[in-house]
Amino acid sequence: MISWDLAWKRSSEARARYPWLLNKKQSDFRSMVYNLRFSDVAPGTVNGPTLQTFPAGAFVLEIQAAAFHPLIVKENQYYADGAASPQDVTYDRGPTPTPGNRDLFSIDVQYTNDEIITAGGPIIAAALMGAGDTSQFPPREIVIDPSQGLLVRAKNEITFALIDGSDAPEGETSITLPLTIDVVFKCMVPRAAG
Repeated sequence: MISWDLAWKRSSEARARYPWLLNKKQSDFRSMVYNLRFSDVAPGTVNGPTLQTFPAGAFVLEIQAAAFHPLIVKENQYYADGAASPQDVTYDRGPTPTPGNRDLFSIDVQYTNDEIITAGGPIIAAALMGAGDTSQFPPREIVIDPSQGLLVRAKNEITFALIDGSDAPEGETSITLPLTIDVVFKCMVPRAAG
């Protein structure tokens, strides 16, 4: 996350661009986290754009995202030790190589005034934010102008195909794996803002 001191120093150097910050001190701000949730995003679909609003003068210091996908129910699985006794049902979330399942979805972000932050449409979250435990996005703080916000879209990148219908539940020919995607904005906001 971008440090408060660095974000404040850079904004101080550009006060003419941010007149609503004149006569403010860093101590006039407090920490605030906003969450934007995209529920049940079907595979291959894009949800949004959805508006995330902030108080005027807010500094977005970090944007993180993570996804949750449903359990996969498998019947007649054998124990890992090779025992012949089958389990009734096993539950598996399907391993992914990235924390927060960032390889399973993509997002894009732009200001409400049509200024694009992530060009070219949704970007796989692991590429945009990094695949490690910490976010690398944005590279600079985003200072929110009065009456502005951020528009966010989220896309479920899960794709799969059943070779035959043998793995599908009875009467079904496919499996749907919707994602719930949370996009989190870690901010510095004016103390009066709630």
